[in-house]
Amino acid sequence: MVHELGECDAAALGYWSLLAVGGESAGVERRDIIFSRQIWEYRNVAHTWAGSPDHAAGLLRTAFSERSGVRPANLLPLSDAPEGAAA
Repeated sequence: MVHELGECDAAALGYWSLLAVGGESAGVERRDIIFSRQIWEYRNVAHTWAGSPDHAAGLLRTAFSERSGVRPANLLPLSDAPEGAAA
């Protein structure tokens, strides 16, 4: 699944990040989980549209907070994403 973050406009650059569920998410109460657990049975990535890598990382931290148990990794420019890694 591809999770889109940010606004895709003329000033934005695309960034790719692999998303994974951390082991501690099993202890998070179900009502506190903002995402369905079933989607994490599949590969999840984020496409983040931002003006810089720091801005993209900030958007990822906001969308996937510590409390969610989701861990973004390998922030790369979208053009450098591993082949076949779009979804």
